[in-house]
Amino acid sequence: HRKILDLGFFDALLQRSITAHQARQSQAAEHWLRTAILEMTRQDALPARTDFEREQSAMIDGIAQDIMRHPAEFSNAHALAQRTGYSADHFIRLFRKYKNVTPGEFVIQARIQSACELLRFSDHGIARIAHILGYSDIYAFSKQFRQRTGLSPSAYRRRS
Repeated sequence: HRKILDLGFFDALLQRSITAHQARQSQAAEHWLRTAILEMTRQDALPARTDFEREQSAMIDGIAQDIMRHPAEFSNAHALAQRTGYSADHFIRLFRKYKNVTPGEFVIQARIQSACELLRFSDHGIARIAHILGYSDIYAFSKQFRQRTGLSPSAYRRRS
């Protein structure tokens, strides 16, 4: 038996796996399932936390879930830090401690992840997807997408 510390995040990963499986996207389904299992393994390896650390972790997890649900709404760490009452520098340190990436990188990952889903499951044009995800222009979106996936958005859509 395992105690899952961040049930919402784990549930979101499993839901993405189920959605991909139902859409007959076996590679994507496998990816999300592996990610969920890796998250469980990562949580098992964490040292015991104090109540204060659990409280901080829950706060960071809540922010991470908000970012995953609405990646376009979050553009900088300063705005996120204001939600916590911490300084931006301290918030970035806490976020990195509990998520192993900076908030900015986490937002980019969430946007690219959402972009992949939109490219696979919607008819939106690439410019519209860039706008939906909060990018100021299609070129910035395409460059970041290519850096993270190795493919242009249109090539990714064709391949999916």
